[in-house]
Amino acid sequence: MVYVADSWSSTIRQITPAGVVTTIAGLAYNPGSADGSGSSARFNVPQGIAVSPDGLIYIADTGNHTIRQMALSGLCHDARRRAGCGGQRRRHRQRPRFNTPTGITVDPGGFLYVADAGNETIRGLNLYGVSFTVGGKAGVKGSANGIGDAARFDGPQGVAVDAAAT
Repeated sequence: MVYVADSWSSTIRQITPAGVVTTIAGLAYNPGSADGSGSSARFNVPQGIAVSPDGLIYIADTGNHTIRQMALSGLCHDARRRAGCGGQRRRHRQRPRFNTPTGITVDPGGFLYVADAGNETIRGLNLYGVSFTVGGKAGVKGSANGIGDAARFDGPQGVAVDAAAT
């Protein structure tokens, strides 16, 4: 299957190997923020989408500044309670705060990596909701190589992991 974050219609779509396109979550042109199944779920300009090894679908719900999780049954909610909304910084042990997440990927171990465009960072989330910054510094844009928060990004949009997930 192919899954699509259909940004401007604020829906999640599925394309079968036969080319059949179906809306599996959200209601076209009815943006919002609501957990639920099928057309009762609401998104606001979702941009990134990834499928984990265990078959869960993760969505960068860009306009809602959050990461959503959807089971193949169609039930959608905040990603394992891993993702918060709005803002740049977070205090110790708080849920991560995204600002315009755009791209998302999942490694074979189930870790999520997010292009957090509004925060100018690449963020990671483990299975227990602990977030970490892979690169960049929240609120500081630029273009510089470096380790961790010494690196700089300017509105990162996409992210991917290699086959070794290194």
